[in-house]
Amino acid sequence: MAHDQSLLSVICIGLVFFTLFRTFISMLRAWTSLTLNTLTSIQWKTTLFDHLASLPLSFFEKRHLGDIQSRFSSLDTIRSTFTNSIVSGIIDSIMTIGLLIMLTLYGGWLTWVVVGFTLCYAIMRFATYRFYRRVAEEQVIKGARSSSHFMESLYGISTIKALNLKERRSQHWLNINIEACNAGIKQTRFDMLFSGINTFITAIDQVAVLWLGAIMVIDNNMTLGMFYGV
Repeated sequence: MAHDQSLLSVICIGLVFFTLFRTFISMLRAWTSLTLNTLTSIQWKTTLFDHLASLPLSFFEKRHLGDIQSRFSSLDTIRSTFTNSIVSGIIDSIMTIGLLIMLTLYGGWLTWVVVGFTLCYAIMRFATYRFYRRVAEEQVIKGARSSSHFMESLYGISTIKALNLKERRSQHWLNINIEACNAGIKQTRFDMLFSGINTFITAIDQVAVLWLGAIMVIDNNMTLGMFYGV
């Protein structure tokens, strides 16, 4: 009984340290992302604005004002995605390498179970990358069209009222806005699908490792301490 209580205490202490470690990694990732976003925000916007101001007049004549503004505003999304991807990639790579080393040392062939599930998700994302990119581009284009129509309506509000074009303009904007919303919904559905698949694969991976690891412990091919470490 005393031995079981000691083992339970060790497991609980280990879980506490594991929770603290995950909290530290989460805070480190958030702080690093904040630092990179702050450092790159002003620099990227200044560079893009200087480049935009140096373009010839024909560039602006061929494009709507809302389209230019939407593309300039999308810089924040691109920058945030870029910096967060770098931080997440570095931290996740370090943790993945560490976990693979631990699995190789303690779990043996259980490593290939984890690698197999990870490859399944990676192959799925790679196979749908082009289609997802096309959906994302469609959302950006239709969102820019909606913003452009809105700004043009504001600038020409006196003409719209003078020619009594309010109903026609409102209906046109409604149609464009519905298209933009539908494109956003389509992208959100893909994000939900990828998130659900990732959650499912992760859960199945954990169940498989737990099941196979428990069998190895029962067959005395792995100690309980090694299984806890895995």
